[in-house]
Amino acid sequence: MSSNNSSGFVKNENRRPPPTMCDSVRAASLKCSETNSKFDCQIFFEAATKCRSEKTKLEDEEKNIKKYLNEELTDSQRISLQNRMDEIKIIKSKQYPVPN
Repeated sequence: MSSNNSSGFVKNENRRPPPTMCDSVRAASLKCSETNSKFDCQIFFEAATKCRSEKTKLEDEEKNIKKYLNEELTDSQRISLQNRMDEIKIIKSKQYPVPN
């Protein structure tokens, strides 16, 4: 019976989405707004907005690259696009800088 509980727990843990590049800056803006005015937290709100914009651009670029990868390409074109996809994944895996 306890093994069912532990397997259920593992399943719930696996459902948690992976962290996104904007999590830290979003959390910082929320934390700031709990104790400070909007004006005092403006730098965090702007950073969160900039992060979301950057993330959207990267996701759009990924989508376009995936479309191109399904077409006929030379080896060098395919390698270049795949390298860019790898760069995008690295960028998205890092947290956006939180202002001081």
